[in-house]
Amino acid sequence: MRSWTINSPETLVLDDNTLKFTEGTVKVKITRTEISRTDVAIYLGKDTDKLPIIPCRIAAGLVSEVGSDSKLHKGERVLLSPYIGNKVHGMDCNGFLRDYAIVPEEHIIAIPEGIGDDEVVFADYVALATSCLAELEFKEHEYICIIGTGIFSLVMAQLAAYHRVIPIVIGTSENGLQTARDMGISYCINSNEQDVQERVSEITCGRMADCTVFECIAGISAQFALSLTSENGKVCITGFSAYMNKLSVDIRTLLTKGLRVVGVNDGRKTFLSALNLLATKAITVKGLANGKEPFSKAKEIFEKMAEDPDEYHDILVTVD
Repeated sequence: MRSWTINSPETLVLDDNTLKFTEGTVKVKITRTEISRTDVAIYLGKDTDKLPIIPCRIAAGLVSEVGSDSKLHKGERVLLSPYIGNKVHGMDCNGFLRDYAIVPEEHIIAIPEGIGDDEVVFADYVALATSCLAELEFKEHEYICIIGTGIFSLVMAQLAAYHRVIPIVIGTSENGLQTARDMGISYCINSNEQDVQERVSEITCGRMADCTVFECIAGISAQFALSLTSENGKVCITGFSAYMNKLSVDIRTLLTKGLRVVGVNDGRKTFLSALNLLATKAITVKGLANGKEPFSKAKEIFEKMAEDPDEYHDILVTVD
């Protein structure tokens, strides 16, 4: 059995290892995973205390071996959850950039019909977006500013529109903004080319956004998110990564505008809802990855993404 391990900063090695199957666990042949910017941050040495570690927090696969009392059967398509207790695979414990994994059965989910392997490995983004909207306690026809054009932001915009909230996507990547437009998002603002506050004011008839969602890796300051939010509005700061840069805001803005700020760092409570959204095609993640590469090229993928982590969305990995 093979796995890619980050042994030290910028050092990814392919290991051969032995996994022990026990009753109550399931052996899964992994078919698909995804390398995220969080994985690249770990690769670049943002938290060396966690090394060595196998990256990648989620995976799809086929059941290879089960115990006598298992509800699963060999050959069944399954999703390996990112979450195990209070830990996240690939961040707090070994992840899924490997060809086989042995996981407790309670952390395995049968993949619903209608969801392909390339789609299901992005279920955690849908779950995170769902958790953010739940925390914001939005109302129909409110305006929500979404800062960033990565996979999470594009999923968030779709989910807001699905719930009849009006999304305004803001970013610096014209490619990402065009993807949002292609998804039917009407309001997309390039912050390099437009005065964002002025444009948001125009869209909202002067009142600014009722809610703002700020992904910590969006490349824009957190203070900017506060400036786009209306008085008594709500701001959600979110992201999977525990390896983000520190954020600074002027607390006076929070107090004078009466803003409510919430933080959301995972989607474990809404994971099954996310799968349903993907199964019913309410949310699409097709085409959001920066490509698909074989398992054997993992080292090259990390090296490429590390050159400019903000340029790349996640890259799908096919495991033979």
